[in-house]
Amino acid sequence: MQAIQDNLTEIKNAGKAMAEQQYPAYVEQQDSLREKYRAILNTDVKTDKEKAAETEKVISMTKEKADAYFKEQKSKKHVMKMTKSQREKEISSIMRKLYFGIDKIDVPSDFQSLVNTGNPTMDAVNHYNIVLAMQTYLKKDHPATFCY
Repeated sequence: MQAIQDNLTEIKNAGKAMAEQQYPAYVEQQDSLREKYRAILNTDVKTDKEKAAETEKVISMTKEKADAYFKEQKSKKHVMKMTKSQREKEISSIMRKLYFGIDKIDVPSDFQSLVNTGNPTMDAVNHYNIVLAMQTYLKKDHPATFCY
C-alpha cells in the first residue's frame, strides 16, 4: 500500500514540476501567437514591383517550399478575415490543447522513470496522470490564466 502512495506522490510531484516548467512556455506560446496575428494584420500593401519580385521568388522555389509558401499565404488571408474575437478564440483553442496535453508534453527529466517503465500501457497511464496533476497545479497557481 505504501508503494502505491509513494507512486502517487511522485506523480503529483512530476505534475507540479511539469506545471512549473510549462507555464513560462505556455505564456510565451500565447504571446507568440498574438504577436504573429498582429504582424499578419499589420502587413503593408505590396506594390506591383514587389508582387512581381515575389512571383519570381516563388517560381525559383522547389515544389515543397512553394507549397509551404502558398499554405502560409492562405493562412495569412484567413487570419486577416477573422474578427478580433475569432482570433482570440483561436488562440484560446490552441492554448487549451496545450493545457489538456493533447499536444504531447514531455515529462521533466527527473521523472522520466515514471513514463519509461517498459510497459507501454503503464507509461501512458502515468503520463496521463502527470498531465492531470500538472493541470491541477496550473489552475491552482495561475487561476486567471487557466480558467478552463
